[in-house]
Amino acid sequence: MKRVGILLIILTMLFQGTVFADETVKTVEIVSFENAYNKMIENNRELSSIEKQIEIQKEIVEEVKNEASRLDGFIYDDEDKINDRATAVYVDPVVAQNKLNSLERSYDDKVFELKQSLVDYFVNFVSKDNQIALYQEVKDIYQKEYDQKALELSLGKITENDLLTYEVNLDSANKDLDNANRDKELTLMDFNYLINNSLEIVNTPDTKSLESSLLGNYVDIESINLEKLIERNIENDSTVAGYKEDIEKYEQQKHVERVYTSSVSAFKNYEQNIEDNERDTDARIKAIKFEAYTDLNTLKSLVLDVKIAQNNLTLVKSTLEATKVKNNLGIVTDLELIKAQKEVLSSEGTVTDALNAYYKAYQAFLRYY
Repeated sequence: MKRVGILLIILTMLFQGTVFADETVKTVEIVSFENAYNKMIENNRELSSIEKQIEIQKEIVEEVKNEASRLDGFIYDDEDKINDRATAVYVDPVVAQNKLNSLERSYDDKVFELKQSLVDYFVNFVSKDNQIALYQEVKDIYQKEYDQKALELSLGKITENDLLTYEVNLDSANKDLDNANRDKELTLMDFNYLINNSLEIVNTPDTKSLESSLLGNYVDIESINLEKLIERNIENDSTVAGYKEDIEKYEQQKHVERVYTSSVSAFKNYEQNIEDNERDTDARIKAIKFEAYTDLNTLKSLVLDVKIAQNNLTLVKSTLEATKVKNNLGIVTDLELIKAQKEVLSSEGTVTDALNAYYKAYQAFLRYY
């Protein structure tokens, strides 16, 4: 019976070998941040949808501009209607242009949002690779300890209960390593979905030059002309632009109302709408100014975070070097050495996270500078 079981196992292994022998090994391409960014822009469905909407709206804008000179009035939807006086009314060219402006702003905002999220992926992979490297080293040390104790057990120096502790440590290390690898695999799938719109892992990020990319060439924040920055932020703010476009639309509607109807209440309603939008515009501009001042202070704080993290990394690296020497002399254990290495990896991650936080805040702050 035992022989039959062994034969079944051998046949199963042979079958598996036959099934998987013909599988093509997939190659995973390493991509730089720039290449990943280009793939993401090219393959993102939401951006593609907005692009199509923009092209359609551009055609609408041209059509309504050509029609506007011979129309009796306007409505504010995308279809022809007849008003209560049986006069043909059509889409207002102002409304059509505003919709196009809004779509173009949406596209730019989405591109910026995607780029910022892509940076997070690259930083995340640095952390995961460091974690896997640490778990692998821990596993190797526990494996050596287990092998040593297993040898002692075979020589009768210890009992099976004595060996059990080392077996548990090794199993735990294997579990941590497996979980870390699976976590990275899932993140890789998510990364490929972001840049390729597919869960198939065909790309992995090149993180070797990430720190130098995050360091980059920054403008000295003390030299930034804040008033100029605020002015450009106001010019490019989608909320302010929307309010101003609404004011333009209401002015146009008020003109049509004055020319083609005698409704005093409707005319006053447009005036109220204009007044409300002007007030909202003023409030939004004040909010932008306040945000610029607070964001500048945040940037200064993030610069200090980077310096603190870098200084701490220098300290723990010195501690690691000293621990290595002590380990070679037998003064400290391998586990104490791992602890020192873990501190270095953790500090390196803190530096990378601090640089990432500053990079993203800097990009957002000076987006329109």
